[in-house]
Amino acid sequence: MSTNNPVPAEPSIDDYTIGWICALQEEFEAACRMLDYEFLGPLTAAMNDDNTYTFGFINEHNIVIGCLAAGQYGESSAANVAKDMVRTFTNLRFALMVGIGGGAPTEENDIRLGDVVVSQPTGQHGGVLQYDFVKRHKLPNGEPDYERVGQLSAPPNVLLGALPIIKRHHNDPRKPDKIASHLERMKDMPEYYQRPAEDRLYCSDYGHLGGRDCSKCQENQIKPRPDRQLRRAVCVHYGTIGTANSLMKNVDERDKYARDLGILCFEMEAGGLMNTWPCLVIRGICDYSDSHKNDAWHKYAALVAAAYARELICVLKPVGVTKVPPWSADIKEAIIEVKNQISIDSQKTNTIFQHIVEKEKDLPTSLTSIDHTLEYNRYIATRQEGTGKWFLNCDQYLAWLSSNNRTLFCPGIPGAGNDDSEIGIAYLFCNTRRKDENTIENLLGSLLQQLIRYRPSLLCQLQGIFKDKHKDKARPTLQQIFDALHIAAQSFSKTLFIVDALDECTTSDGCRAKLLWILHDLRSISTFHTFVTSRALPDIIHSFSTAETVEIRADIGDVRRFLESRIQEFPSWAHKSKEIQEEITMVISEATDGMFLLARLYLNLLSHKLTHNEIRKELALLKKKCKEFKDDEKRLLLAQAYEKTMDSIKDRGQAEESLALEALSWVTFVARDLTILELQHAISVKFGEAYVDEGDLRFAEDIVYVCSGLITVNPATGTVQLTHYTTQEYFERTHHEWFPDVQIMIFKKCIGYISSDHFKDGCCDTVDGFRARRLSYPLYMYASEFWGVHARSVASEAQALILAFLKNECTRTASAQAFQISRLNSYATNTKTVPDEAILALESISARYRDAGHIIEPRETTALHVAAMFGLESAVVALLMEGHPLDPKDFAGRTPLSLATEFGHEGVAKILLEGSPVNRKRLYSRRRAKLPLENREADVNATDLMNRTPLFYATSGNHEAVLRVLLAHHQIDANISDKEGKTALFHAAVEGKVESLTQLLGLKGIDPNVTEKFGRTALHAAASKSRVAIVRLLLDCTGIDPNITHLAGFTPLAETIYATRAPLFKIDSVGHDIESNVFVADRASISAVLSRQYEEVMGRLLKLKDTNIDRINGLSATASDIQEEIKQLLSKPGEGRPKPTDVLVTLGGSPSTTTIRHSHEIFQLLAESKHTNLNVRDLLGHTPLIAAIHCEDESLVKILLACKSIDPNFPEGDGCTPLHEAILEGSLSMMVFLH
Repeated sequence: MSTNNPVPAEPSIDDYTIGWICALQEEFEAACRMLDYEFLGPLTAAMNDDNTYTFGFINEHNIVIGCLAAGQYGESSAANVAKDMVRTFTNLRFALMVGIGGGAPTEENDIRLGDVVVSQPTGQHGGVLQYDFVKRHKLPNGEPDYERVGQLSAPPNVLLGALPIIKRHHNDPRKPDKIASHLERMKDMPEYYQRPAEDRLYCSDYGHLGGRDCSKCQENQIKPRPDRQLRRAVCVHYGTIGTANSLMKNVDERDKYARDLGILCFEMEAGGLMNTWPCLVIRGICDYSDSHKNDAWHKYAALVAAAYARELICVLKPVGVTKVPPWSADIKEAIIEVKNQISIDSQKTNTIFQHIVEKEKDLPTSLTSIDHTLEYNRYIATRQEGTGKWFLNCDQYLAWLSSNNRTLFCPGIPGAGNDDSEIGIAYLFCNTRRKDENTIENLLGSLLQQLIRYRPSLLCQLQGIFKDKHKDKARPTLQQIFDALHIAAQSFSKTLFIVDALDECTTSDGCRAKLLWILHDLRSISTFHTFVTSRALPDIIHSFSTAETVEIRADIGDVRRFLESRIQEFPSWAHKSKEIQEEITMVISEATDGMFLLARLYLNLLSHKLTHNEIRKELALLKKKCKEFKDDEKRLLLAQAYEKTMDSIKDRGQAEESLALEALSWVTFVARDLTILELQHAISVKFGEAYVDEGDLRFAEDIVYVCSGLITVNPATGTVQLTHYTTQEYFERTHHEWFPDVQIMIFKKCIGYISSDHFKDGCCDTVDGFRARRLSYPLYMYASEFWGVHARSVASEAQALILAFLKNECTRTASAQAFQISRLNSYATNTKTVPDEAILALESISARYRDAGHIIEPRETTALHVAAMFGLESAVVALLMEGHPLDPKDFAGRTPLSLATEFGHEGVAKILLEGSPVNRKRLYSRRRAKLPLENREADVNATDLMNRTPLFYATSGNHEAVLRVLLAHHQIDANISDKEGKTALFHAAVEGKVESLTQLLGLKGIDPNVTEKFGRTALHAAASKSRVAIVRLLLDCTGIDPNITHLAGFTPLAETIYATRAPLFKIDSVGHDIESNVFVADRASISAVLSRQYEEVMGRLLKLKDTNIDRINGLSATASDIQEEIKQLLSKPGEGRPKPTDVLVTLGGSPSTTTIRHSHEIFQLLAESKHTNLNVRDLLGHTPLIAAIHCEDESLVKILLACKSIDPNFPEGDGCTPLHEAILEGSLSMMVFLH
């Protein structure tokens, strides 16, 4: 970087006008060398900006350079970098996407390695074409025709206007070669960035023979090309760049797109930018998009692209750049334009749009934590074209598709491969590796989420069901999701639910049984169709005994098509022999018995053979094995195929075998899926270290290659997985043979990683510091979260390492910090949907989350806390024997017993509560030893900052064994209330924990009538949440009082009415002395029921004996009567006239809880009265303005803000202002009004 000129002043964050985005390290290094001067950069960034930047100066332009995180590629990663960049640098005018690409040489375009391609609009294309979004057709004359699906935007005019100037300078021999001078900026690194000597373009029909370079490839296959006579260091081409989410390596595809669409080069990131951000793409050619691609030209290609980008910036005039509207302004204008256009179209469309903007980001994302569309996209991307037609043409499928209310069940063998706006389609892909995510709530929530995306207007219909969930951001209950699913399924002319691999749905907590029952129940909807694939397990077969059945077994034609396609990826010697191709196809298709997975495994085995005779020998063995098995034993071939695959890995040499076995060890036995970058570091890091030099990092492609098709990288998530669940089953059965010491190996790597000197400083003090640590040490999060999980299975042989780590305060707390942040899903992550201008306001709200433990500095976490949290029984005993106190409190006031109960560690809970004799006998050869007096027994009733005892956590976690241990303790007090006045029984009722609640009710001295701070009992909670089973249990409990009223005057029965859940009225009230006429002050709920036309609920209510709906201070039940009553009261003169707020109290609440549920006319009448105090809080702490925001009613907010006496900043009880609440609600419209 030049230092001859005066050092420019450090610019402010608003002075940066050009963004420069790159994907690879070499691109980033070259970009930074192009700067005239490098700044320190701003000290602050947007809260959710995960990028790391380099800041600099080129020809009076302030530049910010951002690079994709290590190991991340593709459109979505590039879009995320750009999104975060514009969040922080709001005055950026445009971006340059600069880096390497694969060339597409043709007779017309002599593209060579080291050339530069610049995206410039040509013909119908805007400079960048998403070629995987192009449909091919054939014209009547046989010529190909292409139909584009969507259009990427062209670069901004200010950049296109600079291109002719660069071209003129480049073509004029009298002008100096400035790009060549820019290349000199890297001349001090010639060993890395010099131009390679060889530029080989191989013939299109000649494939790569293997290895990292082309040393094995024959020189007579190199395509001859004339020598170039260039006056310039770099040749530049202008035209169309092809982009997609996958790497282009297919020569036939390359040539087809280059010939028919004029594509000059291929890359993977631009598609994520062009439609959203003003952008020009610049690519240095590093390979020819064929099987011969390697890294030899990467650095030089990155350098020439950066040099061209610098020249472009030098040509641009600062005054011309600043005239362009800021990048963020374009986005805001686009949003406004879309809103206005939709508003013009129709009022109905505008209503739907408002729901999409203000609701969709809350409700659908709160329904489920998994996105099955990622799995869907992955399957679509890997499907074999032309297969499965036999199934689509079979009679059972056609009958299922054409009729109503049908279920099609498709049992199959392992590995067989199993848009109309009026049709709603939703799908589930069950997966054994996602046991924690595969809850019944998540699965049904995913189905509902997909239907809402098909038809956003459903949000209007479902608003009543999810109203309270918007307010507190809680996940909807199973009953609410089920009710909403019924409504959504009936809104389409036909609804199709597709469930793949139902046998992989977890059976824990009855998830699979519940899903089967719900799918059966949904058949009551006449237009509902279910399509299910599964292995033929007895419980599943029984559930679908009356359904139409088609066995999934790929026909031989499908397998042949699959094999013929995959053989094209073999080395070239296979392509040249049609005879050997036919032999491979015939033998494997006949032997695999309709199992695609088996066909793929055998094909992988053959791909490593080097001669025709080696292939024939392997095929002969396969035919022999096939004859040895009966038809019903063909599946045993799968196990043998895995065994042969592992044998082939062992035959490849020590280096490749070692790499493959370690990769397979990690992928098979990790506690969660690793990203490819995490796996690279896990394999490459040395024991006791955390830092891996980039030069020592194993290449991702090599890791996948040496595993011979047994692992795959999921392109949607970037995680590494075993190819099939049967692969997991095989390795779990045979791990003693292949990975005998896998758990101790993973444990030692994890514990060594987080024990290294890199974490000797302990906790990070800031979010930025923690973020930097996480990015620098990719395995840090996994090792911190799961070292203890792996330690449990090897505790006896790893005791010394475990204790050494636990006693090191710095590394222990550094690990605990990562664990807590991951577990709590830090608050900053939850604000990603909040606009930038609102994020600063959240800082004043963060204190409310600290009480719940949402902090990132767990410095008080002791060794005993960590040992108890991971269930390390022997470590707990050892620490107690050394005198560690039993009841230390961590940053959230939690004791070791509290953590052990939360995570369900029965053994640790017993040790802490019963003292050590039982466990000392086990661990110390039955020799009794005495603990210090103060360590004899943990406090079973110890409370944390939320005043919650271990019993709360055992109850919420539904840990029955731990709960039994706690309830058996002689000092247990189950009636302790937390800060909100809620007992463990209350929490069990709210969360629907039937087993836990049953145990609690069996405890002597339990009080089922304890009330929380608003006067609600456990029965209130269960009624409001529609917990039918819980209500039954409570009503059968001795001493239950079903007539207690809470502060708003609701009895549990009235709470049920307000919750509008008809099923609860089926409960027999005889024998429980329920006074159905005791509502005291719940007129609002009855009016709400009437106004919402819940005839069924009201009908059930009025049939109850002695129900009196006119018992509330003489007021009648209808909104119109209440309105008249209020008018009369307010018309009274002088002292005789009550205050409007007093009237509201007689109706059961304040303006926020009652009048908002009635007509707007009543609300306006009260709001405009001079006697009304609009700055008052109700029993729930809400002000009228905040309540209106919760109701998401713009007209009410407008009425209030128009009143002179309103204070728009008056906070609710916990200190949140109306603006804070609007932010938490995620309501853009409310934020606009208040701002």
